[in-house]
Amino acid sequence: MNLHQKIVEIKKNIKGFNKDSKAGNGSYVGYEYVSGSQILRAIKDKMDELGVLLIPSVDYDTMKWEKHNYTTIKGSNKTDFIVTMKMNYTWVNAEEPQDKISVPWVCMGQQTDDISKAVGTAMTYNERYFLLKFLGLPTDEDDADAKPLNNNVSSLNTENKWTNQKLTDAQVKRLYAIAYKKGIAADKVKEQVLKKFNKEIKDLTRQEYDQVVAGYENIKVS
Repeated sequence: MNLHQKIVEIKKNIKGFNKDSKAGNGSYVGYEYVSGSQILRAIKDKMDELGVLLIPSVDYDTMKWEKHNYTTIKGSNKTDFIVTMKMNYTWVNAEEPQDKISVPWVCMGQQTDDISKAVGTAMTYNERYFLLKFLGLPTDEDDADAKPLNNNVSSLNTENKWTNQKLTDAQVKRLYAIAYKKGIAADKVKEQVLKKFNKEIKDLTRQEYDQVVAGYENIKVS
């Protein structure tokens, strides 16, 4: 069998899953999900029998992290670390190693107070979601995960690293405020941004926005 046929056989061997794990910390306390170990147990024996390997790799040049400070609806101040990176999952036919399928995948993780846990969360969750979606595996609900409970979440105002979303009003106002402290009026900021990037401020990418902010912050005022 070629690799595609072997993957079909692996899918045929899987019956379905039940949510067997529950989140115990961070912003998603209490929600239940299908554990990665349950999925791996379901496919490992068939993969070994057919000689199929799954090799993950991280594109380290795309790895980014940031802090997300927020207040819960109970009034507690929290800091989460958010890690984003791109990965590739490569299925390999061990009998014919040149017979392979490589799938790019976006990897994201969020954990409170510990960036190493955020990395681990990103890779663990990423593997689970990849297997569920690539193999089209059924769960006991449409989604592999339930929605987070409402007693410990806030609105996440962090830009997606892989798309150029519009800047928020708060980000634009922050830019104006930084420039104003350096003696530069809002109209002048608009003019300078338009001259440099040929676009309005609200249309800047996050990278361009950060570049402009850094430029104004580095201006020395005598």
